[in-house]
Amino acid sequence: MKLLIVATTALIMSFTGMSAQAAPSQDTAFDARDNIPLNTFGNCVRTKWDAASDACAPEVKPAPVPTPVVAAPAPAPVPERIGREARTVYFDFDKSTLTPDAMTKLNTLAMHVKSTSAITGAGIAGYADQMGTSGYNLELSKKRAKAVYDYLKTRVSINTQLLDIRALGDGVPQTTCAKTMKRAERIACLAHDRRVEVVFDYKE
Repeated sequence: MKLLIVATTALIMSFTGMSAQAAPSQDTAFDARDNIPLNTFGNCVRTKWDAASDACAPEVKPAPVPTPVVAAPAPAPVPERIGREARTVYFDFDKSTLTPDAMTKLNTLAMHVKSTSAITGAGIAGYADQMGTSGYNLELSKKRAKAVYDYLKTRVSINTQLLDIRALGDGVPQTTCAKTMKRAERIACLAHDRRVEVVFDYKE
């Protein structure tokens, strides 16, 4: 009987010593040596379950921080370019005065120059048809180029250091008209040779 009482007392003291180390805020029991006792399955002996304060709970690793995605820089805008026909004005036969259609085109060109900073230079080239002498046509093409320049400078500020004005006379024809044609027909046929072309240089 004494032996049973002593054994029972020792067993009670053993459990008392173990449970006394388990703080109310802990889920896991600790023995008198602050070790975590294991059951027969090798698992922790728990007093309650709260993963936030469980000494036996697996370590919770923080979620990986996503690598920030750096957006590629936007490509530089491509400057709008005006086609050749829109940059070419035509003149009446043996004239250097601007027609209403020519002024409309030049107004559009002036607006284009104002709307972009990509223009690095400009050129104005005057031409004439092959009616008349080469010397006369050279002077006529010069007057036509000047007429275009004078009109444009009233519409937009022009840096003359970036401007090239040329008179090319009748040396660069765009039409092929037989000399055997009647005069009026040939004059009409050569209409596209009586012109001034405006060209622009752009930043790459």
